Amino acid sequence: LSEATVTLPLHASKIKGKTSTIFRPLNNPKLNHWVEKSRSRFGVNMISRKNGYSAAIKELEKNNAVALLFDQNASGKGSLVHMMDRVTSATELPGLLAHKKNALTYVAYPERIGFWQARMHFIPIDRGTHPIHVTLAANDWLEDYLRSSVDHCADWLWLHNRWGSPQN
Repeated sequence: LSEATVTLPLHASKIKGKTSTIFRPLNNPKLNHWVEKSRSRFGVNMISRKNGYSAAIKELEKNNAVALLFDQNASGKGSLVHMMDRVTSATELPGLLAHKKNALTYVAYPERIGFWQARMHFIPIDRGTHPIHVTLAANDWLEDYLRSSVDHCADWLWLHNRWGSPQN
């Protein structure tokens, strides 16, 4: 259901044509082109993570929205946080962007309501006084959400492979 977030401009008229999302490019150029084209067809500007930070800053400076998946393994480049009774690697990029540009921060998530149907939700996240507070607040929200229903766990795409538990 995370792919439904690219329809964000359809749901929020104030940000139509003003939303960008950071994505991981695929190694296969033809497949990457198809994925990028299909994800951007609703008006979302796709930003490669290769230059994502600077491009995202420019979008925030124009008062546009920037979206990214906050719950992916940060491969040791993020912070170690507690999540679902484990230590995992989490990205600090949302907090860094929010604090650098004083941006409002939300968790946007699709709730499955039927086959290929979802209702979009937007939960405000307190930025706190440091970028890590956004990471902690988002992960706390996700843990509470996942613990509240077995169905939520089944619908959360990244849960099965999100652990970046330290090996040392």
